[in-house]
Amino acid sequence: MKIFKGMLFIILYLVIYYFFQILFMIFGVAFVKVLETVSTQGLNSTKAMGNALITSIIISGTISFFIYWGISYLRKQKFFKICNFKKVKFHYLIIALILGFTLNSINEYLVIQLLKFDIFKDALTKFMFMSEMITSTNTIIAILGVGIVGPIIEEVIFRGLIFKELEKMMPISLVIVVQGILFGIYHLNLVQLIYTTLIGILLGVAYILTKSLWVPIFIHIVNNISALFISEDQRIINLPFFIISIIITGVCYMYFYKKREKDDKKVNENSV
Repeated sequence: MKIFKGMLFIILYLVIYYFFQILFMIFGVAFVKVLETVSTQGLNSTKAMGNALITSIIISGTISFFIYWGISYLRKQKFFKICNFKKVKFHYLIIALILGFTLNSINEYLVIQLLKFDIFKDALTKFMFMSEMITSTNTIIAILGVGIVGPIIEEVIFRGLIFKELEKMMPISLVIVVQGILFGIYHLNLVQLIYTTLIGILLGVAYILTKSLWVPIFIHIVNNISALFISEDQRIINLPFFIISIIITGVCYMYFYKKREKDDKKVNENSV
């Protein structure tokens, strides 16, 4: 019964955000179509659609956040405690900043490798069109939607609410993998499924090691913003840089692990 209840809440959390995102995207697309009809000077459809997409993320993310808070209140739970919005030391955020860049580099390399396989061609075409829409939009809207609101609401959903429900059903190692897979599936694109599953797992590990949702949120924000504003000619996408990024990522996670180990040891000593 407890597992069934947890699964229902996981589905509910996903459906709420999807529903509002699709709803406001429909309104946005309809508005763009109207503008195309009445415009006499021509309309940049790609930019207009991108603005509609990001606006739908901002509005649906904000509404969903308060609905999730309301659900927690009705369940007699403290929303911010459930999601582990705990204070973190400043150097944790510096490491999160580094991880945001290295994970983005790893993602870029993986996407380039996927170009070699025919099975990913359709998904890549859709992915590239989506990227073009987003990067063609107003800079402030792009930062707010893709760089801030999107990462925050996604971390609340996956590393916060869903993570907490999964913890009631399975071992923590399996929780990290399952929420990562759900995060990948959530993006509804075969290309994104691969690298966002990997990111989701790594964000889950960061969440567990630091015991705070702020760390994966900050990693996610930096990852998204760097993807938005590092231009094609500024990106270094080759095997050596990919390997360096993996090494740096490993060192950062090892630091998180050692700090967690040290903190746990202090807690155990104080409890004796």
